[in-house]
Amino acid sequence: MNEITIEQISARIKTQDNRCTDNPMFCVQIKVRDSGYDADYADNKCWWNPSQLECVYDDEPNDLKGWDGPYGYKDRWETVMVAFSKGLGAPIGAAIAGSAKDMEVAWTARKLFGGAMRQSGILAAAVLYALDHHIDRLSEDHDNARTLARTIDGAGGARVVPPDTNIVMIDLPTGRTSAPVVAAAKAEGVRVSEWSETRIRMVTHLDVSADDALRAAEVVRDALERV
Repeated sequence: MNEITIEQISARIKTQDNRCTDNPMFCVQIKVRDSGYDADYADNKCWWNPSQLECVYDDEPNDLKGWDGPYGYKDRWETVMVAFSKGLGAPIGAAIAGSAKDMEVAWTARKLFGGAMRQSGILAAAVLYALDHHIDRLSEDHDNARTLARTIDGAGGARVVPPDTNIVMIDLPTGRTSAPVVAAAKAEGVRVSEWSETRIRMVTHLDVSADDALRAAEVVRDALERV
């Protein structure tokens, strides 16, 4: 795992003067637990002089129950977004929460980037159904992710980052590349992501059953051992 440091981030922040545009926002998408960061990562490593940035933002916490849990999303970030697709199973949609002032800015930005949609009630209905019926089943995705990790870890020298939600990262050993493994899995009907030249990404979700997860894990394990 590669950990971004506060020094690397700070080096990218431009001087605030009339020759440069502002640094309006710093966006973090670290999937804290999936990436192996400890619970205090955000407090210890992602904060610096607030005059340099207007907003700190966490993109898509994967566990809605973590809002008040040990990772304290509401206490660590100024704005938080949750996607209603993926594990919740809605076809589209997301929401962002924050202060009234920040939401005014977000509303304007949404319009500027083309995020307006007419007659979106049918999509909202799917989101409401997901919130009523699919939150409690997110733990099934997490269990299926752990099945992937247990089955795949060590195959062909690969190492799996222990998952805590629904994302599984598989790091290949030195000398191996992702593309042949991805192609071999696809030939067996299992699609995985070539996250980088040496890392493969798998995600469980509403449409992946426990049996599906086990079969996918076995396919990827076999591909790692023979390709």
